Amino acid sequence: AEHRDSSATRLINREMALARMGGDAGLLKDVAKLFAEHAPQWLSAAGDAHRAQDVKTLKRLSHTLKNGADNLGATSIVELAHAVEQHAAQHQLVAAGAALESLQAAIAGLLVEVDELTVTT
Repeated sequence: AEHRDSSATRLINREMALARMGGDAGLLKDVAKLFAEHAPQWLSAAGDAHRAQDVKTLKRLSHTLKNGADNLGATSIVELAHAVEQHAAQHQLVAAGAALESLQAAIAGLLVEVDELTVTT
């Protein structure tokens, strides 16, 4: 029951993610591991791009993070990454920076769940 209660606050929608992987739990585990390996570098590079006012790179990296989160059924992360992407596309650097900070914090939580997923799956 404790696990079910905590599922309401989970970032990963396991059912959605499994459906995206054709029901293949092993593939989901592999995709989750790849995301966990690359997301920190993508976030760091996105921060660098933001500081350099490189909206093209910021847009590309936030799009990459959005797709990675989407594979995991992490819709709240998808929305945050989409916000960064849209703000970058519109050259709204202040808004992009604020959204990027929220995205970084959310992905930190997502990576904890990915670690749990890859250990228990």
